Amino acid sequence: MNKFLEYDGIILSSPVYLRSVSGMLKTFVDRTCSWYHRPVLAGKPLLVVSTTKGSGLGYTLEYLEDVGIQWGLMPTGRIGRSIRSIGNPVLKKECKPFIDTLKKGKRFHRPSLKCIMDFSVQKVLSCKLGGLDAEYWE
Repeated sequence: MNKFLEYDGIILSSPVYLRSVSGMLKTFVDRTCSWYHRPVLAGKPLLVVSTTKGSGLGYTLEYLEDVGIQWGLMPTGRIGRSIRSIGNPVLKKECKPFIDTLKKGKRFHRPSLKCIMDFSVQKVLSCKLGGLDAEYWE
């Protein structure tokens, strides 16, 4: 978890396991629950990547992005491949927003309405409920 703090950006990836992420990644996510209340990764770009032999690619990419948003990351794109497209190379346009955000910094990133709403809800709940989370947000 501490290594994540050192990175300029995060690429979060998992193969699809039963229409979701692998158990190993899910366990890691569960151990970062404090990051939802105190998003220590705020402002870092996020790229999510997944592959599948069958179904569940969309759900998995959405879940990975939602986790990143909860951690305070800025979603910059999704790369997914199924068994039918696994041979397709990753295109520059799929990585460009992530790379551009790394180069330019967070001030050039435009958060989605979902990101703004999640951030606002986290802040309000934390400040109203008091405790450690309120201290972080202040």
